[in-house]
Amino acid sequence: MSESFRQTYSLDSNGEAQVTGKSLDQKTNAEPSAAPVHRQGGAPSAVRVTVNSETGATTFESGAQRSSANAKTGPSATEAQAINKFGVPVGLDRAELDDVVTIPGKGDSSLRAWITMGEVRPRRDGGFELVNPLPSNPAAAKTQQEPNKPAALPAPAADPRDAVGIPGTPADVDAFQTALVAKTPMAFEGVITSIVKGAEPNWSAIAEQHRAEDPKAFAAAGEKAHAAYIASGQAALKNVGVVAFEEFESWARSQGDDADTAVRDLVSNKSVGRLQELGRKFVAQSNQKIASMLEAQGADVKIERGKVYISRKSLGLADVPARGDFGADRYMSFEAARAAGHITVE
Repeated sequence: MSESFRQTYSLDSNGEAQVTGKSLDQKTNAEPSAAPVHRQGGAPSAVRVTVNSETGATTFESGAQRSSANAKTGPSATEAQAINKFGVPVGLDRAELDDVVTIPGKGDSSLRAWITMGEVRPRRDGGFELVNPLPSNPAAAKTQQEPNKPAALPAPAADPRDAVGIPGTPADVDAFQTALVAKTPMAFEGVITSIVKGAEPNWSAIAEQHRAEDPKAFAAAGEKAHAAYIASGQAALKNVGVVAFEEFESWARSQGDDADTAVRDLVSNKSVGRLQELGRKFVAQSNQKIASMLEAQGADVKIERGKVYISRKSLGLADVPARGDFGADRYMSFEAARAAGHITVE
């Protein structure tokens, strides 16, 4: 039977190896050593050297290497992890809806809440997965992305008339938002995403992630905040000519990151500049579409001051005669003609 002869060495102050112990792999003929183990900087400096008596192979292992090999690893910085009801860590592929899931950089919440916020989705072959997988090397990924990061768009120049009649958010809504951003910033991101999609945020799930003491009161405060955001946004859009809000929302979602930026600016910075800029773009495209549709029917159409006008003659109406300092009115706005029933849009 082969035996491995093992000697343990430590380094003295001159860097010389000194034998501190001998042993066979079966613990026979062990000779304890009284020689001290030298330490450098407070850490053991013993080096284990194992010599195989058959092959002559020699391996070296420092105390630091042994400590590192036996050290327990903490939660992964690149993978989401769930803790089941028994307190056992499991992967997303085996997680259940009520398990607590930790997503690095985003926090922890129940799997059900993460699904509601669009961060996790079911897999076709069972289990769950992240909607946006985390990079295997976050530091490298960040370094690689930063050079290509687009510069922030400057806010459009403010027109005092654009701010007329826009209601501000109440103080309690501002306080609610401040607390939400400070404690659970990712929940706030979920609110922004929901508003951009035209959906009511799931305040019950957000209350769970926020660990609200009174979930019902939290949800009520969230609904009030959402209503305040909508009121401000619609008033701002109306000032630049948007009247069909549902059509605008559907169109805005096709504009890439512009809608997200506009909503974020409205909610976070109480600024309507970017939202109104998006509204003007929508109105301009809508006006051109309406004008082209009417012209295809042979109507006399013009676009002025952000509105579509159609000649009264095209509608079978007489011109409004001149009165005093006002000249004859030969055109009617599209909105007025539609409201009066002269034009029907299906």
